[in-house]
Formats: sequence, C-alpha cells, structure tokens
Amino acid sequence: NGKLRRSTDQGASWQLVGSGLGSISSIAKHGSRLLVTGDKVYRSDNNGASWTTSNDGIIATYITKLHRLGTRT
Repeated sequence: NGKLRRSTDQGASWQLVGSGLGSISSIAKHGSRLLVTGDKVYRSDNNGASWTTSNDGIIATYITKLHRLGTRT
C-alpha cells in the first residue's frame, strides 16, 4: 500500500521511489516535481528521492484528481 515505482527503461525494470504514501489515486509530473494524491497530497521535487506532505489549505479527506493550471512552476 502506498508504494510508487519508476522505470527509466520503458518498463524493463522498476525502482521504488515512494513508500508509505498511503492510498494513491492520482499522479502528476512536471519536470523533476511529482505530486501524488489520495488520503493526502505528497510532493517530491527530486523525481521521488524524498517526499513531503503538501496539504496546507486542503480540507478534503480524499483527493482523486490533480489538474495543472497555467504555466507557473
């Protein structure tokens, strides 16, 4: 539960890049930034090497989708 894996060789092999992320419902990527949603929003700025929660101001108990708006990074 809550494990995220990444492939850099079109799926021939996979590396664990997130563990303990809770229930995952959506993933968004922009450059080296990853956002994962589910029971919380988790953010990585280094392609999944480390994760922090990014829940400030969110009152929902389960987030199912992410949408990117505008061009701000």
